[in-house]
Amino acid sequence: MEDRLIALNDLPAEAETLRPYLADSSAAVLAKAARRVRDARVPGLEAVLNAALERAFDNGAKTDPGGAAKLALLEALDHLDAVDPLPFRRAACYRQPEPAFGDFVDTALDVRIRAALARGEVRPEGAVELLVDFHRRRRNEDAEDAEAAQVALELLRSDAAREYLARLEPDA
Repeated sequence: MEDRLIALNDLPAEAETLRPYLADSSAAVLAKAARRVRDARVPGLEAVLNAALERAFDNGAKTDPGGAAKLALLEALDHLDAVDPLPFRRAACYRQPEPAFGDFVDTALDVRIRAALARGEVRPEGAVELLVDFHRRRRNEDAEDAEAAQVALELLRSDAAREYLARLEPDA
């Protein structure tokens, strides 16, 4: 895997040279290749990116723990102005429970937020759910849904929320 990650540094950012890396089984390689596509806005790879995202969704906690590859693939699709809304819709409601300290933690919040930001593929109730998740992760505690929704809406107006969203969309 390390040799493929290093090779990605020197390859030209062209569809034919990046295509095999977008089919790689390593989430780290896949994420780096997707970031290369995003940064260079390499055309002609929408179908390959969609297929890679579908693979990353399958058994995501095992194949892409933490979701870095899914996040990079969504960013690449968004930067290429992908026309198919289905990957964004699926990502906007995707959950990825991963074991943590004897419990499970959903590690796909960034994926859901990125999908929602990319195409507005979230209904108002879905946006509130994302904000509730954001609030719970920041506070690391369970809260009553009504209270969490109110705090999350306040967070949306806060500097912390703007900074968080800016990290997801560094070009903005």
